[in-house]
Amino acid sequence: MIPTVSVIIPTRDRSKLLRQAIESVLTQTYSDYEIIVVDDGSSEDIAAVAGSYDNRVRYERLPSGGVSKARNHGIRCAKGRYVAFLDSDDLFAPDKLQRQVAWLERHPEIGMTYSGYRSVNEALEPIAEHQAVVYSDSKSMLTTCTIATPTVMVRHEVFEQVGYFDESMHLAEDIDLWTRIFRLYPIAPIPELLTLVRIHSHSTPRDPEAVLNAYIHLLTKAFRADPTIGFLERRRLLARVHYLCAAEVLALVDHQSSDPNKYQTYNYYFVKATRYFPFSRSGLKTLVRHYSVGGRRLMRRLLRRNQPYPSDWTFVDKFTVADWHAITGWLKKNQPEYVFELLLRGDMLLVTRDREREIPVDWVCTLLERLPNDQVLKWINENIDDMTDHTIADDSERNS
Repeated sequence: MIPTVSVIIPTRDRSKLLRQAIESVLTQTYSDYEIIVVDDGSSEDIAAVAGSYDNRVRYERLPSGGVSKARNHGIRCAKGRYVAFLDSDDLFAPDKLQRQVAWLERHPEIGMTYSGYRSVNEALEPIAEHQAVVYSDSKSMLTTCTIATPTVMVRHEVFEQVGYFDESMHLAEDIDLWTRIFRLYPIAPIPELLTLVRIHSHSTPRDPEAVLNAYIHLLTKAFRADPTIGFLERRRLLARVHYLCAAEVLALVDHQSSDPNKYQTYNYYFVKATRYFPFSRSGLKTLVRHYSVGGRRLMRRLLRRNQPYPSDWTFVDKFTVADWHAITGWLKKNQPEYVFELLLRGDMLLVTRDREREIPVDWVCTLLERLPNDQVLKWINENIDDMTDHTIADDSERNS
């Protein structure tokens, strides 16, 4: 008989915890399922553990290849209409499968559902509750996704359309898959805590550089797959992952240390984040606190009246000409009345609104293509009175 749900449990050398995970499925209020235990090259006798249960528990062994490869193998072996995932150290709530199957049956248009979860310690004592978050689109998930893999249930045919877990990724591979699913199918949360996710007290801290590389790979894939992610949004997302990396580094710093370079790596990632997208209010405040006197003066100016920056100012990194095509195109589409001049300040280009001197946005692109950056402002000041009813090309022909 073909089961309705396939529960995939990848494991590596966790035979004791694996028993708890399997039994949390066997005690479900819903009974039409199969369990696929995928052994990722364990040295322990995982086959004996899986074989000690009834025929609803299937055992598959692979050479060590990582959790994504193990999950993908389980998906290919699965017979159920719906696929659920359970890590070998986590547990399902007794009604988890029943609630999610009923939801998917009532909502045939939904490709994936997920729930909240409760984090617990090794003794299964509660630590915190994590409610399921509603996401407006796949872009909103890229750097803020909180969907835990054991909370998910996916229609089997979805994998045929979007593919499987990316086996080249060792971090954020779940977010990558969820965003790919969300681009093609609606997804929906169940507002209940249906999974226990175990937090190990002696787990190894994540390598910040590995975290950053994983998220950059995630974003690169997303940018290629989703052309609706615009230029400014890409820079905001890249800034976000650098801020996350800076936070990871800061969590590892010994603040009592006398090492004068203890914040050097944190500063490196923070500055990169700020250069990608310097509109973050918290980022600007950090700059005010930590950086040079001149920088603090500028940032205090930008932060006056408790605004992230004064209403008539924005500022951006020095972009390439191609980047300026993108940003000025965005301005023309979203703020057609926005007129500005360029002010050069070191390696920043400050853009300020000027209601009296109207400079068409597309002229700036042409200026940057034709003139060195340090001559742009000079050209504008010399020609401002003529910049009304003819193009720069016309003006160049007239002057030639």
